[in-house]
Amino acid sequence: MPAPGPPPRAPRAASQSIVTRHLDGSVEVVTDLDGDGVADIVQIDVDGDGVPDITYVDSDGDGRLDTVLRDPGAVGAHRGA
Repeated sequence: MPAPGPPPRAPRAASQSIVTRHLDGSVEVVTDLDGDGVADIVQIDVDGDGVPDITYVDSDGDGRLDTVLRDPGAVGAHRGA
């Protein structure tokens, strides 16, 4: 008998992003780079100017966002958690 619930997600080759625009003007972009259904990068633009103010990265691919970068240009650089 199959387990209840939806079937497991099959990994997709292309990355996907979800953009959420909040009523306060902030914008949140969640990106799944490897198509496994788990966020690899979350960027938050607090003031809505189009430049991320905070970036969270899952640099080791364990499914947990473990790095907080205050410099959007440093995405992908690993800093110890």
